[in-house]
Amino acid sequence: EGLCAFSLPNSTCEDGSEPVGEWIELPSGEVRLTSCPDGYSLINSTDGTSSGSFSHDAQICEQCDPQNEYVVDPNHDSCQLCPPGLFCNGGRDVSPVVPNSTWEEVDGV
Repeated sequence: EGLCAFSLPNSTCEDGSEPVGEWIELPSGEVRLTSCPDGYSLINSTDGTSSGSFSHDAQICEQCDPQNEYVVDPNHDSCQLCPPGLFCNGGRDVSPVVPNSTWEEVDGV
């Protein structure tokens, strides 16, 4: 959706927007995405996650769908479909569909 990658902090993308996430430049000159904000999932590998084989060209903070997905830990988890019974906003915060119902986080999910 036009999100910019491969940018150093305090730089701008070709379209003038700010790059998403925290980026560092390594001593080798390579640019590395280190973290993404809530509502995004860090992707930096050939399998489209943050846990596969690292790929410099795959680095991006992918925005989760604010109507249908959530993400618990943006730097380690992929965007997940919102389960029935919850309203999701694309980030960590979710709310129950049924007033006064209770949901518990189990094993980080």
